[in-house]
Amino acid sequence: MVSGEDEKAQLLKTDAASKPSPYDRSIVFKVAILLGISMISFGSYFSYDSVSALEAFITESLSLSTFEFGLLFSVYSFPNIVLVIVGGWLIDRLGNRTSAVLFCVLIAVGTGLVAVAAMAKSFVLMLVGRLIFGLGSESSYVVQNSMCVEWFRDKHLAIAMGATISVSRLGSVFAFNAEAAIAERTSYVFALWAAFDVCVVSLVFCIVYFVMDLWAKRFIGDESGDEADRWKMPSWSVIRQAFNLQYWLWVAIAVTIYSTIFPFRALASAEIAAKWDIDEAAVGSMMSTIDIASLIMSPICGLLVDYTGKRGYLVVAGNTLGVIAYLVLGLTSVHPMVGLVILGLHFSLMPAALWPCVPLLAHPKHEAVAFAIVSALINASLTGVIPLGGLIIDEYDFKALCVFFADISVVSVVLALLWNFLDACGPRPVLNVKDTPKVEAAETVAL
Repeated sequence: MVSGEDEKAQLLKTDAASKPSPYDRSIVFKVAILLGISMISFGSYFSYDSVSALEAFITESLSLSTFEFGLLFSVYSFPNIVLVIVGGWLIDRLGNRTSAVLFCVLIAVGTGLVAVAAMAKSFVLMLVGRLIFGLGSESSYVVQNSMCVEWFRDKHLAIAMGATISVSRLGSVFAFNAEAAIAERTSYVFALWAAFDVCVVSLVFCIVYFVMDLWAKRFIGDESGDEADRWKMPSWSVIRQAFNLQYWLWVAIAVTIYSTIFPFRALASAEIAAKWDIDEAAVGSMMSTIDIASLIMSPICGLLVDYTGKRGYLVVAGNTLGVIAYLVLGLTSVHPMVGLVILGLHFSLMPAALWPCVPLLAHPKHEAVAFAIVSALINASLTGVIPLGGLIIDEYDFKALCVFFADISVVSVVLALLWNFLDACGPRPVLNVKDTPKVEAAETVAL
């Protein structure tokens, strides 16, 4: 005989099973959702790289050394060593859509302050603008990844993340191709205001996503939840279970490889122009080759990851391409386009294989924090690596910089090989398995 409590529990279970999922939508709706997610980072990538594209104009106008120019990137990264983790915690509490709007507003405000600083010729105000921009930008990448996992966890996650990477790179492509040209035809101040306008466009797309996500969930009554439990800090035992050894190896791989690609993009324009005697504006267009290759290849790499499931092996392959690219650029006289195209392929395959691993390695309730932790540590490395790269250029040359980045990339390859080995030897390998079992709320991949 079934008791009243058992019958009630069975009814609740049946009701939950029959309740439609907010993520089970038409392909048109999900493509629109993906477009909204992807455009969140379009403006921030444009704004971030607009400073690199305008390096010659900014340094001349404000009389900056290479080291001082590098501070524009360090001040972006330094506060996010800690605050991006706070942002990840807020995302897990406020939800993706509300957090995304907040971060996009900070991006636009910070970018606007950089333009105002250029008008006033104030380096200090420009640093403040980059600081505010960084507070929104880094957390926006965390929430963007969390959105992809939320909407595409069950199917096509790597393709969705590849698409967001492509749109992000499109922002960089436009920045490197347009900003220097705008500055030459008008002024670099006008070019910085153009970056602000692009950030406003991203904010508009974010608001559209907000409305669509709200409608999808409210329409089926998916806004329930224990508010008190939502804001409760996780215990230490939960944190230890949520972030295991495999996760921390993943973090180390991401930190080492991103400690090369972003500093290279920030510092290499003027050095490539000098080594190959190329016009600064032309170098800006050439630097966009990295992003054009990534723009085209990222969705293809995402498809490859989803089709084969060989995430770990593809991370090793992608990082190896980075080693080759830096050695070609630094040690040979081959046209820089060769090395930049290889770097673009590296910048496509590596993230397309690396980022979809988070749902397999981290506790589902703390996925945003999992993304935030790696962002924080990447920013910690960038705070030191970018000024260090500037010092290497000032004291030595471009060749020394490329060898330095190649050495770091070799470390990332070794870490990726160890990561794959430990996964293969573990009780439940997940990195190179196509049909990986879902990680439930109380379970993580542990060694």
